[in-house]
Amino acid sequence: VLTDQGFALEALDCEAPAHFELNEHTVEVDYSGTDCMGKYHATWKGHRYVLLQFHYHSPSENLWDGGQFPMEVHYVHKCLDCGGPEFMVVASMIGVGESPANSFLRQVLRDAPNVSAKGGDN
Repeated sequence: VLTDQGFALEALDCEAPAHFELNEHTVEVDYSGTDCMGKYHATWKGHRYVLLQFHYHSPSENLWDGGQFPMEVHYVHKCLDCGGPEFMVVASMIGVGESPANSFLRQVLRDAPNVSAKGGDN
């Protein structure tokens, strides 16, 4: 659990088939409707936000100290108890190098459908 200034991020062990969707600009990994729905969540100002999907942008959409990173991932969460549709996006920059996070990224990209794939399930 990561906690800072009222923000908490929690990831519980969960294995479920993920839905890969390839669109015109990114690969999206969708968790909505799976057994993992709600297992990965964030808390912000007393509200619980569950992970719906994550997707990648290359190069990064956001700048850090005026420069871009090779890649950026957006974790898209939806609030369960806000009384209306509210979303939170947690962005993470991805650099070049060896780390456990990069091995996870390699696994996701290895299992993602290729550009010519139809249907998006893998």
